[in-house]
Amino acid sequence: MYEAKRLDKFCTNNIGEPFNHKTMEVFDPKIPCALDSGMCVCRYAYGIYLMRSKRLTYETCGMEDDPPYFRDLITNSDEFNFDMIDVTSMRKEMLTLIQNLSPAFLNMVRKDRIRAAKEPDIVDELSEKAENGDADASFALGIWYHEGKNGLAQDMKEAYRWFELAAMNGSVKGLALQGHFLYRGCGVRKNEVEGVMRLSEAAFKGSDCAACVLGGESYHGKRGVAKDLSRAEYWLKKAVSGSKVNHISDKDLNIARRTLRKIEDAKPVATDGTNCERKGQ
Repeated sequence: MYEAKRLDKFCTNNIGEPFNHKTMEVFDPKIPCALDSGMCVCRYAYGIYLMRSKRLTYETCGMEDDPPYFRDLITNSDEFNFDMIDVTSMRKEMLTLIQNLSPAFLNMVRKDRIRAAKEPDIVDELSEKAENGDADASFALGIWYHEGKNGLAQDMKEAYRWFELAAMNGSVKGLALQGHFLYRGCGVRKNEVEGVMRLSEAAFKGSDCAACVLGGESYHGKRGVAKDLSRAEYWLKKAVSGSKVNHISDKDLNIARRTLRKIEDAKPVATDGTNCERKGQ
């Protein structure tokens, strides 16, 4: 485009003839006026799509004896054979598409503006509830900040702040995630001891998420938690089926189930063919 400006080779007619060898030397692929470049890129991409089933080898492309043949195979094939008639047709189709989409888009914008004027901001509304002691609202805000939802940027410090407030107002889910954040040092200064205490409290109160974390850490023996398969099995069973506060993700639930199977498979087999229970269970 800049070379065309320098040489003053832009076309002045209404259609806009592409550059050719009469106006300036060009190489494959032939690029028309700048306004049509985007459409031609799409057209070339479509040509490549049409050639997706062709099997190209060095022999069929003539790469061994005549390397330029491969270039000619691409640019001179039927799939890439298009001219100003095609460009003009694409212009008309694009104009039709824009004309058809414009009313729907403008109507959607109008409805969004009306809805925004009538409805209070959901984040502000939930924040007010949370500040007034609504534990569920605090937990929801923590999740939104944790995952970056509902127009909120992902912010682990804000997520922890709302989980802490939810826990203070009696939310078991909030207590579990507050403990998890403390344990891992996510959005707050790391404190494994306090994190385990909060997780344990939440797990005893029925949080499957907290039970899953405790079970997993006991199985692997990580972050200051001693490896203890009996304790791991106890908590993982709670996470899978023995908890009354359910907020575990499907991914973590599947991990808990797989870990339980590993624990069961590792148990010594008694003479009668049954698994021996570990001491302390």
